[in-house]
Amino acid sequence: GARRAIFFNGLPELNIQDITVKNVTISSQLGADIRESDRIFLENVRILNTEGPALTLRNSKNIDIKIPTNSLPSFLRLLQPDCDKHVQT
Repeated sequence: GARRAIFFNGLPELNIQDITVKNVTISSQLGADIRESDRIFLENVRILNTEGPALTLRNSKNIDIKIPTNSLPSFLRLLQPDCDKHVQT
């Protein structure tokens, strides 16, 4: 598999915006890392990583995550408590 599942890295003054990822399974060493991003939608994304959290969000907002209920444990770790997120199961 890949070293990192997903890496979105915008700038504080210019966030990455309007990205949709649907119906994928990713095998990787490290999980997804989304930084300085806005309006990111993840639906039915399964991350099979061997190290660390499956998803890390930093300085991001309007992140919508729709995943199956059985994938919720250990899926989300927020490093910035003010991130605007919405998780649906």
